[in-house]
Amino acid sequence: MLSRAFKILVLGALLALPLTASAQEASLSGTVVDSTNSVLPGVTITAVHVATGNRFVAVTDGRGV
Repeated sequence: MLSRAFKILVLGALLALPLTASAQEASLSGTVVDSTNSVLPGVTITAVHVATGNRFVAVTDGRGV
């Protein structure tokens, strides 16, 4: 017969599965250039998740990345 602790562990694992299925991940990549196609270092990029208002900020490096 299965112990109570094992049953609770299995139940917890089953309840946690939908949490991992709903996780979201995104990425944004590219190079910042001007109209002459020259890279622009030091540019601040801000991405905003509209639904939550979370802001993600990055600054381009010497390669415009």
